[in-house]
Amino acid sequence: MFNSVVGGAAAKNVVVITTKWDLVDSSTGNQRQVELAENPKFFKPILEAGARLGYYKQGDSPLGIIRSILMGHKPVTLQIQTEMAEGKTIKETAAGTILNREVEEALREAEKKHQEQMEALKKSMLNTEALEKVIQTLQESNERQLKALAEKQAALDKTLEEAKNTSIGQRIGDLFGAIFKKIAGWFI
Repeated sequence: MFNSVVGGAAAKNVVVITTKWDLVDSSTGNQRQVELAENPKFFKPILEAGARLGYYKQGDSPLGIIRSILMGHKPVTLQIQTEMAEGKTIKETAAGTILNREVEEALREAEKKHQEQMEALKKSMLNTEALEKVIQTLQESNERQLKALAEKQAALDKTLEEAKNTSIGQRIGDLFGAIFKKIAGWFI
């Protein structure tokens, strides 16, 4: 993208300055500088076109860096300036074409992600509905079982009460029988 804005002719006037060198040791800083220079995702294309890579450390003179950039370089028209002077809109320039392609790709990715999220949401909702049906079925089953247990408990309570009453009645009968025998024994 940067190459499309600047163009090959102006690349020799570009200096990429890295900062924050005071936050890392020199070995780590050098590794990162090499990565920036050799990775096509970073500055490799513009450096290959003639740009330079420099660094700024705390205490360096920013004015000195600017002077070193300006010394020995004559102004050059940027590619995007040339294309717009030819009557192209920004969208029609090389940089605009690349930017438009990147925006369209980002939109496609966002739409794809949105569709995936919508599908996941639909599945989640279906799963929720299915779970609600299972829960309702289980609740109904539990209510039937509780009702059946309550009926069994009532029947058992009734049986125990009858058994209890029978035992008392039997005891009373046995007691009266014993009393009558004694009384009968007195008269015999």
